[in-house]
Amino acid sequence: MKKDCKGLSDATNEIYTQKGLGQYGETITGYRIGPRTIEIQGSFRITDKISVAQLRQNLNNALSPEETLEITYDLNGIQRKILGIAKSIKFTCTKILYDFYIAILCPDPLWRDQMETATSIVSWDGAFEFPVEITSDWEIGRLNKQVEVNVINRGDVTCGCRIVFYATASLTNPSLKNTETEDYIKLKVSLSKGDKLEVTTHYRNKTAYITRANGEKENAIQYLDPSSTFLQLEIGDNLFSYNADSGKSNLEITIYHDNLYRGV
Repeated sequence: MKKDCKGLSDATNEIYTQKGLGQYGETITGYRIGPRTIEIQGSFRITDKISVAQLRQNLNNALSPEETLEITYDLNGIQRKILGIAKSIKFTCTKILYDFYIAILCPDPLWRDQMETATSIVSWDGAFEFPVEITSDWEIGRLNKQVEVNVINRGDVTCGCRIVFYATASLTNPSLKNTETEDYIKLKVSLSKGDKLEVTTHYRNKTAYITRANGEKENAIQYLDPSSTFLQLEIGDNLFSYNADSGKSNLEITIYHDNLYRGV
């Protein structure tokens, strides 16, 4: 029984150039990574016509062009996923085997981890130890608010992120700043206890919403400071600090991102 899979590691760079009169060579003006096509070949043994027809129908149902597919690649426990849509399905029959060929188009060619990576500026340090002596100042843990946090992008390309500002009590005008580039995002808005402000900075998906403690949701784009930047994560280390015009100690921030890979 044969099987094969192509297009898992290939990433095609489309490079844009321009040239001037008398210029030697060309000047690169930009580039992009083109879409990915994953090709899967396999076969199953022919037993009887009814079984073959059922298997063929199952493949057609599972690979409907009206549905988005999630493809998971697992290598020694390391899993990565990508989204795509069935482009074509072909069947050929031999005396012993029934072969199939599947082409899946992935408009976004980048693989990602199974789950987002979360980095919090606020964390809890454990203080529970044995033997236990219960006193008036006994504590299970200590709240640790870091002045600066390092968000590590372990992927192959720059990526956007999802920033969640959470208010444990009243605060105004929360912000997050990249301490190396000085780029920042700030929203001129008041948050009360239990309010959550969520900002996404992904390509073609830049949003800001507030979910109030009572469950009401509000578009927060209008609260963006005019000089704000939808922060991106460069490959490797990204150092961030946080602030608020008032109530800074009441602010908790978590930064979520997907590590994006050119191949597996």
